[in-house]
Amino acid sequence: MHVTIVVLALLLITAISGPVAKILSIPLPLLLIACGIASSFLGLNIAFDPETFLLLFIPPLLFSEAYLIPLRDFRQLRWTILLLAVGLVVFSTLAGGYFVHCLFPTLPFAAAFALAAILSPTDAVAVTSMVYEEHVPRRFLHILQGEALLNDASGLVCFKFAVAATLTGTFSVTQASWGFVVVALSGVFIGILLAILFNFANRIVSRHGFNEPTTQITLMTLLPFAAYLLAEHLHVSGILASVGAGLSLNQSRVFGSAQTATRLRGSAVWEMITFLFNGLVFLLLGLQLPDIAR
Repeated sequence: MHVTIVVLALLLITAISGPVAKILSIPLPLLLIACGIASSFLGLNIAFDPETFLLLFIPPLLFSEAYLIPLRDFRQLRWTILLLAVGLVVFSTLAGGYFVHCLFPTLPFAAAFALAAILSPTDAVAVTSMVYEEHVPRRFLHILQGEALLNDASGLVCFKFAVAATLTGTFSVTQASWGFVVVALSGVFIGILLAILFNFANRIVSRHGFNEPTTQITLMTLLPFAAYLLAEHLHVSGILASVGAGLSLNQSRVFGSAQTATRLRGSAVWEMITFLFNGLVFLLLGLQLPDIAR
């Protein structure tokens, strides 16, 4: 089947699944996974490279969450969010690694920790999709959103160190801790720096009378990909670079007070991207499950 038809079919399924999930009172992620499994049996298959998947989906999704999250609530809950996103992930990696090693004693500790690091970050997208906003406290939802911005980065950094320990046969807690700090802070710095440069360039062209919303929003859409690629090229956290760029733009109010329409359009665009990409992630998961089971 031609790749264009596959992509159009996936977008159609994602768009239809939203109202169907509400009518049937089924959590949207579960419905999308079921649709993906059914589509796989009907011959709708798609193969993708993991690196391509990370580049295509992770930066815009995390950037969108950071750009749209209420900053006031994020500041108030920052210590709770950091404790869950970093402390809980590291604890889950260590505890899960020991548990996996107890189940399979022949599996080296480093490999067990690598497997646990993959499973340690909670999937806040699935949780927030399954709960109804009117049934849970607003504080709880904001904690989940904030945690989603950081826990994937923590899990991936733990995974990289575990893989390195597996390949080299050596592991240093001090080196890993220092490396974690350097990788994380450097990624955030790169994201903030690119957002500042984008903000500066946007102000300059605005002063010269160029206020085309479509061009500005298109450039902002490319910003998380630029932050991710630059950070990964420098061997730091591309995920946190995307988060840093989103939070920086959220804080700076890049589109000035005279450009309310542009800000509203930008928010609408990111909400649409978030909806489509979240749906595609669960659809692709459903499409891969039959092959994984076999």
